[in-house]
Amino acid sequence: MTRSHYRFVAMTVDMDPSQPPPLTRAVCRTCGDRSPEADPTYDLDAQCAQAQRWCSAHTARDHPGGRHFDYTATITWHWTVTPEEDIGPSA
Repeated sequence: MTRSHYRFVAMTVDMDPSQPPPLTRAVCRTCGDRSPEADPTYDLDAQCAQAQRWCSAHTARDHPGGRHFDYTATITWHWTVTPEEDIGPSA
């Protein structure tokens, strides 16, 4: 039997600067229609407001007689984990 040595290293989880900014979308759970891609220059609150406006318009304008009341919101974040000290070569 071999013994392994483990070392605990503090890690930081943060936005990955090499990836695009967060993106918010909404999907109608009744028909599967999706909101347009949010403007990536908007902050997260503005993106959510844009998706919520699409949900309201989709319900009222696109399906005024239907029952398109249920939506799923998805926010895509790109994260990276950075060790706070050297953890050696990859396994």
